[in-house]
Amino acid sequence: MRQLMTNHRDHLDPALLRPGRMDLHIHMSYCSFGGFKTLASNYLGTQDHPLFEEVEELPKVVQATPAEIAGKLMKTKVSGFHTSRSNQVSPLQERRNSIGHAQL
Repeated sequence: MRQLMTNHRDHLDPALLRPGRMDLHIHMSYCSFGGFKTLASNYLGTQDHPLFEEVEELPKVVQATPAEIAGKLMKTKVSGFHTSRSNQVSPLQERRNSIGHAQL
């Protein structure tokens, strides 16, 4: 059994894409708000948080993978997600701030 992964299917040699070469194609999308809530529940054990209202619209403008969000949530858990709200920035807000408002 062999696995092949790529972020750029269009750059692959067409011979690799012929029937029988790659039997299963899985599209991995960016994180949605529902996905963010599931990750927050899994990594932080929280079903609801005041930041969720602010975070809800961010997946529509910020392209972040579930793996990126999970990595940030793991760091957040260590630093204390349940501390005061003024000290918190969600992983999606952090990503939006890092790419700048010009791209939004």
